[in-house]
Amino acid sequence: MFSFDDSKQPPRYINALSEMLRWEKYPTVMIHQPSLYVHRERTKAIARYIYGLVAKPATSQLKFTDFLATHHDDHEIIDTDKPSPEKESMTAGQKANEIKQELAGFEKVGKNYLQLDEGELKSYLDAMRSYQKKESIETQIVDVADKLDGIGEALHEIRCGNIGFFDGYQFYRDTKLNNFKKYNFWEKLKKHSSIGFDPMPTLDVLIKLPRLSVYDLKSRKKLKANMFNPALPAWYKTWLFISYDLFSQEPQPEFHIFPGWKNELRLRWNYPKLT
Repeated sequence: MFSFDDSKQPPRYINALSEMLRWEKYPTVMIHQPSLYVHRERTKAIARYIYGLVAKPATSQLKFTDFLATHHDDHEIIDTDKPSPEKESMTAGQKANEIKQELAGFEKVGKNYLQLDEGELKSYLDAMRSYQKKESIETQIVDVADKLDGIGEALHEIRCGNIGFFDGYQFYRDTKLNNFKKYNFWEKLKKHSSIGFDPMPTLDVLIKLPRLSVYDLKSRKKLKANMFNPALPAWYKTWLFISYDLFSQEPQPEFHIFPGWKNELRLRWNYPKLT
């Protein structure tokens, strides 16, 4: 567990997360490339959602899950994340070194970005070590939520016309999700109607996925209706719902869900001119 108030986070830390982009080392350029900040907020929301599907967590468990989801990628501020295929192909020794490197990154973030005192830093690092081990249900829930967000991001790219993300999706399908078989709740979770991973949709299904273009987004008031289609895979629909609910109170929620179309939406939706 952690033992300090994590509600007030320094602007430097938030800015660093906002400047870091996901999928930076993926061979195909992403249309809607989210920041690490958007990923952590969505991972936190996904973690809460799936935890409720498989258990009845206590308040303390939810708080710890929120904390882990908030900070699980902090080390990437210091040392940008390695591509998943590279991680999966590491030897046991290389993986051990990677864990040490990540922990060193967490420590630097704790000291220099979160500005934690000695006691807070110890609590923070203990939590991050527990996440690396993934032995508790909270750490496992966040691990699954992290990967479910990655799958949602890949499906979002495919739906918006980026066929280069078929490979990214296939890697999650064939490799990442197999790692979850050791989690006791995974069999129950993957069969839930809002997840729909029993089995996970194949590439043949995704080829027929209803496409979405910027011209399908008519206005902010119609954003939610324009985004959805009953023929979409279950988890992608859930991912869209979570994304919309998460950012719906923002002045411009579309920028978090469709960041690659930001400039076109500004023009088409007659935004005030930037000064």
